[in-house]
Amino acid sequence: MEIRTIIELLDRRSLPNVVGTLSFSPEKVIYIADDRNEDREKEKRTEIFFGSKGIKVSSEWIFVDMSDYKKVYKVIQEAVERNDSVAIEVTGGRAYSYIAAGNVCREKGIPAIYYNFRRNKFYDVFTGKKLLGNAVSLNIEDMVLLSGGKVRSNKHFSPSDADETMEKVIKVIGGEYFRNSENWSKFVTYMQKSVKYYGEQYLSGLTFESPLTITQNGVKYNYPRGMMNRLATAGAFVEYGIDEETKSVTYSFASRKMKQLLTAYGDWLEMYTFTAAKKAGAFDDAQVSLEIDWNGIIGEEGDVYNEIDGVYLKGVRALFVSNKLSGDLRTDDIYEIKIQADRLGDGLAVPVIITGENVKERSIVAYNRAKELGVRVIDGDILREVGHTGLGRKLKEMIEEYF
Repeated sequence: MEIRTIIELLDRRSLPNVVGTLSFSPEKVIYIADDRNEDREKEKRTEIFFGSKGIKVSSEWIFVDMSDYKKVYKVIQEAVERNDSVAIEVTGGRAYSYIAAGNVCREKGIPAIYYNFRRNKFYDVFTGKKLLGNAVSLNIEDMVLLSGGKVRSNKHFSPSDADETMEKVIKVIGGEYFRNSENWSKFVTYMQKSVKYYGEQYLSGLTFESPLTITQNGVKYNYPRGMMNRLATAGAFVEYGIDEETKSVTYSFASRKMKQLLTAYGDWLEMYTFTAAKKAGAFDDAQVSLEIDWNGIIGEEGDVYNEIDGVYLKGVRALFVSNKLSGDLRTDDIYEIKIQADRLGDGLAVPVIITGENVKERSIVAYNRAKELGVRVIDGDILREVGHTGLGRKLKEMIEEYF
């Protein structure tokens, strides 16, 4: 079936308004939209999206009172009569527009088509037949752009940091934390004291030296020999040695990102999750520590943006992940990732919280609230049980539930 013109019934979500064009590459797309500010704002977003994707399609926007059946019917009928090879795309729209579109299709003998998000395919409404068209494929920047936002940067880490060495180091950290989180806390405290031992002026470097026991304000911080040895074997340091005579240690971090990882208590869980998802091989696109500008205008005064620890996309659906290593799970954490997933994932994303704590023991009320809101929780009990590879499998299972 040749489709040169698609008539779109504008939806409150953004993705249903572009899937027809992405799948069938028509010459023209006609939007039947409500005559209100919200839909006029969608016109701007949609045109920006097409431009960013390099999609050359002639678009026409018709604004009408969508609560008036006669007016909606008339504009759809006229649009059909003045164009060739028309299909009406009914994935989006409102009640009266569905009825009007169905009646026009019956009278004019033209197809009504709809997009099945689960199967990533188009079907004919009246026959139920699958239509030939391109499977819709987005990347994370596309998804955010459709919502009216814009990817700003990666804050703590970026996908390029997830090399083989980073994965080895992350596994060592995870193993230590899940054996005894207190030991990890002591390690980070020692490293923070060590890199500052000779003063703040040396902090920008990668090579450091400090005593095996650092004493400050009467408190002793002991060198974590076992953990340092395991990290050195994994490749965290390019130089590493102990001088038994002077009772001191010297080490050089393999990179600035490695330094950041080993001197912060909770940043590692983002990369632990990202490398697990990457190894699972289930996602078309993945991002870590992503900063997103909500209105798509970067650099404006009083700019509003959010950081999302991880976004993992397959087809048109995504997991939006918040990593919370320690502390009680709060309802604010749950609502935050829920709002981000709904807004930036176009209502198709799954919000996920990954935490090192045993949530059912510490925060049962928050855990139950998460279940009520559809926020998936992977807590410390699960992470200890499944490990790094098992976490990747769980993320893969979550996204594949929808395919």
